[in-house]
Amino acid sequence: TITTANAATTGSNTITINITALGITDDGTSVNNLIEASSGLDAPNYVLNAPSYLNGRVSISESAGLVQLQSIAGTGGRILYWDGGNGPFSWTDSPANWSAAKTGGAAPASTPAIDDTVIFTADGVAAGALNTTLDDDVRIDSLIVESNDNATGPITIAAGTGSFLGIAPVTTTDGIEISSGGPDLTVSAPLRILGDQEWDVQDAASSLTLSGGLEGEGNVAIVGAVTTTISAAADVG
Repeated sequence: TITTANAATTGSNTITINITALGITDDGTSVNNLIEASSGLDAPNYVLNAPSYLNGRVSISESAGLVQLQSIAGTGGRILYWDGGNGPFSWTDSPANWSAAKTGGAAPASTPAIDDTVIFTADGVAAGALNTTLDDDVRIDSLIVESNDNATGPITIAAGTGSFLGIAPVTTTDGIEISSGGPDLTVSAPLRILGDQEWDVQDAASSLTLSGGLEGEGNVAIVGAVTTTISAAADVG
């Protein structure tokens, strides 16, 4: 919090507030006091620049003496299927890369956000290697790679211009899953463990490779057929 006992002399300027990472509660009760002054804080136009995973989940409120960042209660997580082709394609470039239906089409209103479950892939994605990039900080509930009839895979999730993929399951038995018969998954983007979770590789012929580094304070239970390779430094509490 920035605090001054004096009046703010901000005038009618535009003030951009940049957020690079934020932990918020799902019920909308998180409140962060950003700026406090004796008066004058209600004159500017405030613009919030936040990662795409916070779309619709935070807002700025201001009064003469206080500027706050308020979380907005979630409405329940979505299930989003990759429907963007074989890439390299971006997670955050366009909602058209995703589908709300396993059969494809039906693009969602926004790219993956907090509480969402991401599944690879929709039915229409072609066979062959699938290379994706985050291109923004991304936080989701869980990640699932399913078996598919069109032989999509292996699948790679790279950082692109983003910095991390965060996984924060509501249920501790969720996290990362490669279903029986699913293709190999490599996450070369840094992975943040934002809650207790499971990594479940259900088929001995499938593999999970994490090469971008790990950080976070959640506990991870590795279950299933267990072909999991961590090939980068970890900073896990």
